[in-house]
Amino acid sequence: YMISLNSNKDSQFFNKIDLNNIGIGGHSQGGLGAMNAVINHNNGSNYKVIYTASAPSSGLAAGFLKTPYGDISKLNIPYFQNAGTLKFDAGIDENSGIAPIWSLKEKFDFVPENVTKIMARRVNTDHGDMLTHADGYMTAWFMYWLQNDSEAKKVFFGNDAEILFNQNWVDVDKNI
Repeated sequence: YMISLNSNKDSQFFNKIDLNNIGIGGHSQGGLGAMNAVINHNNGSNYKVIYTASAPSSGLAAGFLKTPYGDISKLNIPYFQNAGTLKFDAGIDENSGIAPIWSLKEKFDFVPENVTKIMARRVNTDHGDMLTHADGYMTAWFMYWLQNDSEAKKVFFGNDAEILFNQNWVDVDKNI
């Protein structure tokens, strides 16, 4: 819809969208929606990069939400996912939590090895707070991939990537 508005001379969005640099992101069910938008829809190829925060586990998505993830192995754009370490996100055992560590690892492993991907968990942060407590990294992720920002790149890339040494983040895994 937005792409059509970009080409509509009567729209306030006329020629405002850089069609070569479109990112998508979402929190919680929005993360599930962002993933499925990229992998399940014909216009998924319009996206250059994806970010999700506290996206629900595959079991929660398919069961309670009745919206399973599509084939995550079809994801072919850079992906950064994160969640919190407290009860609502992490759960109290392997059968609870919205976005427990096993679900981040599951998605990380399903994304092909040739795709740039990062997962991390924010210490002492829970589900709702991931909206604000991860926004700096979300912004850096999009700034690097959509604006080629060299400072933002330092957050994720290299052996001295900032995310690797930030004590507010744990369980960092990356394939860059």
